[in-house]
Amino acid sequence: LMGSVTASLLAGEDASWRTPFWCANEAGEWLFREHTATEIQAVGLAGKDHILLCQTRLDLLSAALNAAASVADIDAIAWRD
Repeated sequence: LMGSVTASLLAGEDASWRTPFWCANEAGEWLFREHTATEIQAVGLAGKDHILLCQTRLDLLSAALNAAASVADIDAIAWRD
């Protein structure tokens, strides 16, 4: 994905730029479809947001685990939302 995002940025103002990338349609079927620069950049931003959310959750869980002084403290950690 990041390679496609980078390529879209290097294409500059070329409105004809397209790249194939996997995506699911409304029925949940995965297709290898053409995406415009705007579309692939939006997917890249959404992917980054999701990764950052996961990394933030990992940071909070790691801090809670490191602060735990007992098995009971570990058992009290909310591992899932």
